[in-house]
Amino acid sequence: MPTEERKPTTDEAMGMAWWNSLSEDNRSAWAAKAGTGVVADAWAAFKSSVKSDVRQVGMNLGDLNGFMTRSMTIGRKRGG
Repeated sequence: MPTEERKPTTDEAMGMAWWNSLSEDNRSAWAAKAGTGVVADAWAAFKSSVKSDVRQVGMNLGDLNGFMTRSMTIGRKRGG
């Protein structure tokens, strides 16, 4: 019996878009920072580093989510 494919969550879709936008060198760097070859782990490492930067400038996580969503939308509009 065929299984239904589930749609990715918003976070998963953002992670895939982020990964696809990276150069091979950046992919290697984020995979190394994550310590694995798993894209989801690299995405988590990236988000963790961004959240750390955001805390330093005092932006709340709601603002971060909006910023990341807008950034991904702008990248798609530009062909990224």
